[in-house]
Amino acid sequence: MPEQTQHTQDPSATVLTHAELAAQDFKPWTPPTREELGKWREILENLHQMVQLAHGVMGKSKPELIESLLKADAGHVATLVKRLARERETAQELVKLLDAAECRLMIAMANIYPDRGNL
Repeated sequence: MPEQTQHTQDPSATVLTHAELAAQDFKPWTPPTREELGKWREILENLHQMVQLAHGVMGKSKPELIESLLKADAGHVATLVKRLARERETAQELVKLLDAAECRLMIAMANIYPDRGNL
C-alpha cells in the first residue's frame, strides 16, 4: 500500500499519496499590483489592531470586562464588535491564501523529491 501524505488536521480531508500529490496541477495567479499590495498592508494593519484588542479582551475577567464596557460608549463598543467580526472573516480569507501557497509548495516538493513517501 502506498504511503499517504497528510498535511491537515481536518479528518474529512482527502488524503493523497505522494504520487497523487505530485500529479496535482495549478495555474499561476496574476501578481498583485503595487496598489493591491498597499491594500494588503492596510488590511494587515487593521487585523493587527483587532488582534491587539482581542488580546486585551481575553486578558480581562468577566467582571473586569463588564466594568470596562460600562465606562465605554455603547456605539463605540458596537463598532468594535463589528470590526472584530469583519477582521475574523479577513483572517479566514488569509488562511485560505496561506493554505493554497502551502499546497503549491508541497506539490512542487513532491515533484523534486519523488522518492520521499512523506514530505
